[in-house]
Amino acid sequence: MINELILQSISYGNKTIELYVPDPNYMKARYEEDTDANSKTPFPYWSQIWPSAIALAQFIEAQPHYIQNKKVLELAAGLGLPSLVAAKVAKEVFCTDYLPETIDVLEQSVAYNKIENIHCELLDWNEINPSFSTADVVLMSDVNYNPTDFETLFPDVFASTDITKCKLQMMRFVSNQDDYRIGTSVCGGLSLIHYNSFKVAASLPDLK
Repeated sequence: MINELILQSISYGNKTIELYVPDPNYMKARYEEDTDANSKTPFPYWSQIWPSAIALAQFIEAQPHYIQNKKVLELAAGLGLPSLVAAKVAKEVFCTDYLPETIDVLEQSVAYNKIENIHCELLDWNEINPSFSTADVVLMSDVNYNPTDFETLFPDVFASTDITKCKLQMMRFVSNQDDYRIGTSVCGGLSLIHYNSFKVAASLPDLK
């Protein structure tokens, strides 16, 4: 259990939500200590809100019909921002990750926001429980740090489709001169270059 938590306010679109995040100074110190003992200690990517999670939350807010009254499953949720936003319109949300300490932080955010239709559960997508296979919508944001992970998540797709792997890892909002922003439309186009199977995504017209 991580006791060093900070309540952080996240803006998405014209709305905000508060959720718990681990104190970055605590996580940095712990990671350095752990890597001294074991150089193969994985980096705690889950412990911060990434731009792609905010982008997905904005998309959900702008296009709620994709999850309205549906059963939603978020994989590799990390701190669960998309799940927290989705729960406002979804029938039921399963917010999952494979790390127990992640689930503990998620549950505190859910309790703080008094959300009753989110279930925070441990889940390794290499061993997905059949009960999750009935989900209507699957949410994922910034989960492809290791491209080979998708081969275990979608084995049939990789076996039958000529998908080119890449190391494009994040959907970012990059601020430039005169407040110009590179948004989801550009990121969607970049993804399509590398993942041809995205071309059949029902949400693609809205992403563009």
